[in-house]
Amino acid sequence: MKLEKNDYQILKGAFSFLLFFMVLEFKYIPFELIGIDANNLPTIFKCIYTILTECIVIVIILIMYKDYISKCIKDFKKNKNNYFKKYIKYWFIILIATAICNLIINLLNNGNIAGNEETVRSILKESPLYTWISAVLIAPIIEELAFRLSFKSMFKYKWIFIILSGIVFGSFHLIGSVSTYYDLLYLIPYSIPGCIFAYTLYDSDNIIIPMSLHMLHNGVTMSLQILLIIFVDS
Repeated sequence: MKLEKNDYQILKGAFSFLLFFMVLEFKYIPFELIGIDANNLPTIFKCIYTILTECIVIVIILIMYKDYISKCIKDFKKNKNNYFKKYIKYWFIILIATAICNLIINLLNNGNIAGNEETVRSILKESPLYTWISAVLIAPIIEELAFRLSFKSMFKYKWIFIILSGIVFGSFHLIGSVSTYYDLLYLIPYSIPGCIFAYTLYDSDNIIIPMSLHMLHNGVTMSLQILLIIFVDS
């Protein structure tokens, strides 16, 4: 039976998301199969291994969407100045909205930060170069492919796509870091960027737009984290 174009897009989107999730969650299984405890591996090795697995996922998804990606790159090169003027305001919305949400939650939670944020700060102190590369360069690409492009292939209705993409994106950042009920509130500031990135993709039909905004956002927040470590924690 020949698949309809819409069915093919749905399957492609579902496969891309599952590939992302399975590889990132179970990337150490090959070591377990040969009797090596991943927890005992050197930190530098785990960092390099994680980057390589993420790059493999990126390449596979890019190949699956090669025609669309090629069109996006050409379109972005031609219209980058117009895109910047049109979509930069959405980054400021993300920055302000997440800052307000985090401030309110921190006040409610006696100044405690999100579990995911604590993990990022810990890894940043231990492996700053890896953390910067992962957060600023790799994460915006792989996450936009998995949470935006894949979801857009699966869900054609605008607001269903935007809301589901944002909530699943936010939930992903809470996995393994929820220890109190207050931690669940962080779903809001984590989902806000996801929803806005999804909106910019739907509006522009160009995955480079949310990738660029994502890189900008992570670059700024990561730079602030580094400054905090240098001037406050040192």
